[in-house]
Amino acid sequence: AIEVHRQVLALDDTNEEALDNLVRLFLRLSRWHDLKDVYARQAELATEPARKKERLFVLGQVYDRELQDAARAIETYTSILDMDPDDVDALQALDRLYLQTERWYDLLGVLERQTELSASAAEVVSLRHRIGSLWSEKLKDANRATEAYQRVLAMDPTHEPTLQALE
Repeated sequence: AIEVHRQVLALDDTNEEALDNLVRLFLRLSRWHDLKDVYARQAELATEPARKKERLFVLGQVYDRELQDAARAIETYTSILDMDPDDVDALQALDRLYLQTERWYDLLGVLERQTELSASAAEVVSLRHRIGSLWSEKLKDANRATEAYQRVLAMDPTHEPTLQALE
């Protein structure tokens, strides 16, 4: 069946039905390298931004979870943010990946962006505390850490983890 669908694509490389069928087959067979190529092709062919983002997000998941290719996953999620800087799912994926790969300055940017998009004051406090911890523990910049922690206390003067960190 895979070969038949590949032959169809050889004749018409935009045939969505053949691409969808290959997705189902490759998922069933856990053929992640082949699957990533199909998702990439579907994203390339997508004319609607929502469909393109959806395909890119799934592609990022394949790179991340199945192929353990953090660099390609990061590249894929970043391309989603290029299309939509407010995509919370892509930001959260990058948050996790930058932490995992110890890309501290990139993580700072993602955390800052998440604070801008969050509607929850408690979440902003938590994110700002993480920023302070990052400056303190990973980047060894006490001044920036103190500034970040002061921003937390301006929002929540009783935030215990921040009070402890400042001590």
